[in-house]
Amino acid sequence: RVLYLVIFSSLLCSIVVGPFVLPLLFWPYVGWVLFIDRNTPERSGRPIQWMKNLNLWKSIASYFPVKLHREGEEFDKAQKYIFCYHPHGVISFGAFLSFATNALDFPALFPGINLRLLTLAVNFKMPFTRELLLSLGICSVSKTSIVNHLATGPGAAVCIVTGGAAESLQAKPGTYQLTLKHRKGFAKVALQTGACLVPVFGFGENDVFDISKASSFAESVQKTIKRYLSFTVPLFHGTGITGLLPYQEPIFVVVGEPIKPRAPRDPKNITQEEIDDLHAAYMRALMDLYNRWKRSVSFNRVESLRVE
Repeated sequence: RVLYLVIFSSLLCSIVVGPFVLPLLFWPYVGWVLFIDRNTPERSGRPIQWMKNLNLWKSIASYFPVKLHREGEEFDKAQKYIFCYHPHGVISFGAFLSFATNALDFPALFPGINLRLLTLAVNFKMPFTRELLLSLGICSVSKTSIVNHLATGPGAAVCIVTGGAAESLQAKPGTYQLTLKHRKGFAKVALQTGACLVPVFGFGENDVFDISKASSFAESVQKTIKRYLSFTVPLFHGTGITGLLPYQEPIFVVVGEPIKPRAPRDPKNITQEEIDDLHAAYMRALMDLYNRWKRSVSFNRVESLRVE
């Protein structure tokens, strides 16, 4: 109901106010974005605490519900961290509510950790939507963005949903099929910056929408969109009048213990063997995390975790 209220209010505002106000604001806004504010998504954004604290986010979190849990002791505020979230799901509700808002009390669980959730740069091309993302501290997932934020000081952290568009197409309820074996860029950035890698698993993330099997034509369209825009949209449906409301299935986000960091390195001196070794260590940590929790919180699981 909250989601429908937000959508309806936005549409009503656009219909009533838009024709009079938008023409006056649009071109100055475009100029500001292109020439003044263009690099903000790669420079830690501009988080606004009252936006992150809105009761709206708590209402959405309680709808599923979504819970956030940290394993082990408090994170060392003197370190830097790269959180890696799995699986992507259709919309990554668990990652968004856990790390872009304060609905699940992230500041209390991770005191002193200044985290930015990262998303595709194309999302910052949409007028006004980019302002909402930036106000929640969401930034671009580019290497430049990661390095810039991790350089802001002790306690800096980013969260990457590593599976991306490829993984979203496999977001079938009761299953976890991760796209990870050949994605090693985050390991190289961790070696470059001296950041700890942190495995994060969102149990139930794939259960909130059903995925329809795409026809050969629809599949080719999805692949074309992915090739040129770096993202795609799976054919999904949920509940409600439109079928766009997600199912009320619980999402349990577990943050594992950090993998000990190494001293920052010049990227030119980082070898493929070092990247492979850190990536393998991360894979082991993620599998261990999954195996510790799969029986207690993976409620609708119908098959074992698969990593491709």
